[in-house]
Amino acid sequence: MNVIQIGSREQYSAALAINQLKALSGLYTDFWCGSYIGNMLNKIPASRLKRVSGRYNSGIPDSKVNSLNFQSFLHFRKLHQVGSNEYDSYRKQGEYFTNIVADKIDYSVCSDAYAYTNNAKEIFERVGCNGVKILNQIEPGPVEWDLVNAERELWKNWENCEEVDYSSYSDRILNEWELSDTIVVNSDWSKVCVSKYFPEKKIVKIPLTVSGSVAYPRMYELMSSKSKKMKLGSEIRVLFLGQVCLRKGFQYLVEAASLLANFNVKFDIVGPWCLTPRILRSLPSNMQYHGSVPYSQVDRFYLNSDIFIFPTLSDGFGLTQVEAIKCGLPVIATDRCGEVVVDGVNGFLIKPASVQDLVEKLLNYINNRDLLFDHSLASLKRCHDFNFSNYVSNMSMLIGARCEQ
Repeated sequence: MNVIQIGSREQYSAALAINQLKALSGLYTDFWCGSYIGNMLNKIPASRLKRVSGRYNSGIPDSKVNSLNFQSFLHFRKLHQVGSNEYDSYRKQGEYFTNIVADKIDYSVCSDAYAYTNNAKEIFERVGCNGVKILNQIEPGPVEWDLVNAERELWKNWENCEEVDYSSYSDRILNEWELSDTIVVNSDWSKVCVSKYFPEKKIVKIPLTVSGSVAYPRMYELMSSKSKKMKLGSEIRVLFLGQVCLRKGFQYLVEAASLLANFNVKFDIVGPWCLTPRILRSLPSNMQYHGSVPYSQVDRFYLNSDIFIFPTLSDGFGLTQVEAIKCGLPVIATDRCGEVVVDGVNGFLIKPASVQDLVEKLLNYINNRDLLFDHSLASLKRCHDFNFSNYVSNMSMLIGARCEQ
């Protein structure tokens, strides 16, 4: 099976799983960075290319990877900057990338394709009825886009754009859904959204995973220090990690943080800033924005935090939740981002767009350090449900079932 994806989404977990199942014919991506290239990029001061130095997974043989040449990759990157709006840029990138890949694939060797959103249309058209066509839908689709536009109307002047016309991008995505034999989603929320347009019997849910874990001796040391800290009643550190935008519910977190200004709690914000400079300048004093950090450095923020917060209004899954629980963090999240939180066990579920709910759940932890510690331990147990072997098993059942049809 050929896997087609832009970027290093999920650290190439689909390709890695399919390779472990001895079914990977090829991985087609925009940029693949072997160790030699990665070392060179990391030596270039302030290089923008450092951001792509993590485009690699040692579990996937280089011989099975096909990527754009450097000139095509630079043009591909430029397309994202010149689009009339964000969705138009995504569509142009997808068309450019997938047309090139469609010409690279040898369909006589393997015509089965596992492609991600916006990376599938031209390839699925070539495959036709001659192979299996599996689409990994990474976002809930039009339901989410309408929701975000409504939020932009409600929170005017928070983002750099007003209502966005996503019609051309939406047409492309819906066309991919029609061409697919199976649509893979990662959460119940995505399944509900996609089933408004596509027969539910052809939708399969496979939760995401993260590779690796904190070593047990280190985790024991970490939890011991957290236990002492929590009992002493010292400052609580709350982490928000991801795109800082309206879709992620950041506006409601800002209001909640303002209401908690007199409590011993600090909010660390990490990720790309997608709001206006005015909002950054007006953050409450108990919030600190750290900017974007490479994936290889995010663990230090998880390990220095006490709570992970994810007030998203819509996400296909929210992989950061799994990264957080593997570091022993209880999670406060909505029910629109994957089933990671067991309410009242390893965190709390909150209503989307509810400042009151955010404040209430945070106060539960601020005022009850024993509860915070109990939920931390429960998160460590919960993370085993998202180990890579479970993901491989799910992928095995998916591919086996579809190939037999």
